[in-house]
Amino acid sequence: MTAPGSSAQFKAIDLANAFHNRDAEYLDSIGPDRRAEQERIREGLYMYADQLWDVIKARARRDHGSGYNTAADPAYAGVAGMRDLASELLATVQDAMARAGDDEPGD
Repeated sequence: MTAPGSSAQFKAIDLANAFHNRDAEYLDSIGPDRRAEQERIREGLYMYADQLWDVIKARARRDHGSGYNTAADPAYAGVAGMRDLASELLATVQDAMARAGDDEPGD
């Protein structure tokens, strides 16, 4: 059974899992420049979602106390889910880059 308020987060994880294999196949088929572009895009999305999550957690601590479980609040589950999804998308492209032996920026 899904915990109250976390269904959006679980749905995001399910979406990431369902998307993963096709995404990885595509990333494996494109060149290193396009993978690097995908990494920049996905990292930008992740950083935005992570920064938003930090703001929300700080606001929740201020409004509800330091022990408040922000992730379990339905008002914030969508942001938690987007952060998880963005993290999975970024990890997938980074894994594809490692499989392909793409150079790190600055190498």
